Amino acid sequence: MYRKILVPLDGSTAAEKVLPHVLDLARTHNAEIVLLQVPLYAYADETAHTKRLMFQKEREQAVCESRKYLNKIRSNLIRLGVRTSTAIEEGQAAPRIIAYARKTNVDVIAMVSQVQTSWHRILYGSVIEEVMRGAGKPVLLINPNV
Repeated sequence: MYRKILVPLDGSTAAEKVLPHVLDLARTHNAEIVLLQVPLYAYADETAHTKRLMFQKEREQAVCESRKYLNKIRSNLIRLGVRTSTAIEEGQAAPRIIAYARKTNVDVIAMVSQVQTSWHRILYGSVIEEVMRGAGKPVLLINPNV
């Protein structure tokens, strides 16, 4: 049933609590896990040329950090015998997650249902809601506290 599982990660340990669940799901269905991150700098207005120039250095650093972060998790999942790939999308998180899910024809999007800090809850809580409403794909929500 599941061939490709999209796992958007924000870099927090709370978000990573989805990984044991998708690991089991991927093993059961012989599915690929796709780790996705939308670097935080991308919340800036990406259409304004001056802001784009201002954020170029921050963008490059954020993309580099995202790549290292995702590759570390990917290596661990591959070591556990699961096909895993990574992707970095630039822009606002929810629209990029939705677009990526549609573009790559994933079967399910797996995310944590809540995050622990109030800042993350404000920022990513709305992302989760928007992804659920707009993805047109099943969304598996995992409570990070269990």
